[in-house]
Amino acid sequence: MIPILGTNTAPAIGIFVTGFGLLDDDGAISLAGLVICVIAGAVSTSVLLAIFLGGSSLVDWLKDYWL
Repeated sequence: MIPILGTNTAPAIGIFVTGFGLLDDDGAISLAGLVICVIAGAVSTSVLLAIFLGGSSLVDWLKDYWL
């Protein structure tokens, strides 16, 4: 992950939970860790898009794209 605010902690938590699930041989915990990793990836992507496109232009872009 890159050192931008909001892009390091959530993936690290997902990796920790996945590793804990693998250590205990528990599929539910491992699956929860993978879900956390996917959500963290989406959050990291949205943070990078917000930085790249800018705050107000991101809102305008979403309005144009979804409406």
